[in-house]
Amino acid sequence: MRWTREDEPRSITAVLLLLLTVLPAAGSPPAVREGPARAVAGYLGVVARRDGTLSAAQTDRAAALRDRLSAVQRDRLDEVLAGALPAAQGYLAAAFAAGHPVAEIASFAATVAGRTPYWLRSRLRPVDATRPGAVQFRGNRIGQYDDTTCGSTAVLVARAYVDPLYALYLTTGGRPGTAEESDERFLRRLQEEEQRIHDETDVLWPQIAGTPPWGLSERLNRDPVALGGRYRWRPALPVPGVDRAVLRQALTEANRGYPVPVLIGDVVPRHYVLLLRHDDAGGWFYEPTTAEIVLVPPRDLDRRDFGRLGYPRLAGVILPSPGNGSMSGRGASPDSGRGTQQQ
Repeated sequence: MRWTREDEPRSITAVLLLLLTVLPAAGSPPAVREGPARAVAGYLGVVARRDGTLSAAQTDRAAALRDRLSAVQRDRLDEVLAGALPAAQGYLAAAFAAGHPVAEIASFAATVAGRTPYWLRSRLRPVDATRPGAVQFRGNRIGQYDDTTCGSTAVLVARAYVDPLYALYLTTGGRPGTAEESDERFLRRLQEEEQRIHDETDVLWPQIAGTPPWGLSERLNRDPVALGGRYRWRPALPVPGVDRAVLRQALTEANRGYPVPVLIGDVVPRHYVLLLRHDDAGGWFYEPTTAEIVLVPPRDLDRRDFGRLGYPRLAGVILPSPGNGSMSGRGASPDSGRGTQQQ
């Protein structure tokens, strides 16, 4: 959603977006969540305790979901995990944390059985936020397909980042080794998903204006990407300290493993990027226009300068609110089973 000053109709809509996005700002900001992740029992806990396997948010979600299972289902989940190769176990645990039921995890395990670490990483984790550079699948960029879908693409990438089953659907159609894995089918699927999300987030809002923050937050709350939290819009109001506090909350939630959409701009809001990770090197953002992971160093974060991402000013973030997870059952959206078909 990169708009130019010369594009008058979109600029007018951007001003409208600026006015409307400030309205939901009433109320105190959500509390910053700290502390270690919950302990997970069973073999799922064995997998979760391995360094780098699950984020704190995924571990919390996995523990909560396991507690809801019957004893038979818990045993079945542990059996599936224990029977998989170590390279695949983390992906299976992440898919469970994303809200997929045990039966889907078992089918997923059969689909990826015997695959190499490279195969697993390229198809189940195509978005790598550990180094800057292109985000792609077999040379095909994973980015927005027109000027209005940066928000939709951020939702898509957020889900693919935490849900390996959804990533498998995107990269292979859920049928690895078939024609569904071709470049043509992958690119068509990517565009169709972006448009589907765009349609669902722009109800009663002109699509030429991109995606409003409330549409993005509502869509995130219907996907397993929420990981038990509830996303809501927090504008970075032009009040001393507010933009710093909003960014600090976003970085804290990214530290826990929540993807955080960030709206940036100049005079008006213009473009969504996705904060995926934060460490001593800075903030690791997915930028949908260039389809790249961009590192914003600590100095720029301190100044709230996002020029490296295309626009300098922080307009607001869509934050997961701690302690307000209202997703029921497995927490997955109705179409979350995509990609579970076995070859």
